Amino acid sequence: MEPNLVRQVRSFNRAVTQQVGALNDQFLGRGRPLGECRLLYEIGHEGAEIRRLRSRLELDSGYLSPPAAIAGEAGSGRGSAGCG
Repeated sequence: MEPNLVRQVRSFNRAVTQQVGALNDQFLGRGRPLGECRLLYEIGHEGAEIRRLRSRLELDSGYLSPPAAIAGEAGSGRGSAGCG
């Protein structure tokens, strides 16, 4: 896919998520931001390696580190409420 087209789609996605409030911690009453819920969804019940998540979601390690810590809390039962 052309890099310019990818940039346009990502720009559109960012604009829409901001407009509807999807980046707000209280979006849809989940108690977590959309990014954290997406990460928990991708990890699933069986878990996933951080390296594979970074590759699959095309994220750098600096972006994924803080949410991964939160996901670890969710997996331990301390923070799992709110994304189901």
